[in-house]
Amino acid sequence: MLCLTNYARIHSGLKRLVGSPTLDQAGEAKLDADLNCGEFSHTPCSKPFEEVFAAYLTGATAYTLGENIAWGTGSFGTPRLTMNGWLHSTEHLQNIHSPAFHELGIGYLAGQAFQGATGATLWSQEFATRFPVVQRTSKSTPH
Repeated sequence: MLCLTNYARIHSGLKRLVGSPTLDQAGEAKLDADLNCGEFSHTPCSKPFEEVFAAYLTGATAYTLGENIAWGTGSFGTPRLTMNGWLHSTEHLQNIHSPAFHELGIGYLAGQAFQGATGATLWSQEFATRFPVVQRTSKSTPH
């Protein structure tokens, strides 16, 4: 999915996104919450959107986040068809093509029972950029 996303970005004149294991974990957590809550949502069980990003945001002074989620069964759950759906959706395409994002995490759960379907595959793309805390150094005068 990272390769497909970067392919779409490069062909639109944008920089590649860097894969992030921390954002991968956020994506898995979001999909787990969707499964546990039995809903397809960016805020499953009414939890704040940013909750799954806590580890990524530690120490950040500013950040930008975005998310695409999808699920399907059979061929509709494959990386290519999932990405095709996102590319043909204005809101999802905005995240994929946003120059504000520099990193990407992928959530992926296959073979799930979800919303009455069996064998469902759930996907998430976690887009982010963070700006770290500025470290203040104290000045001392030698004696």
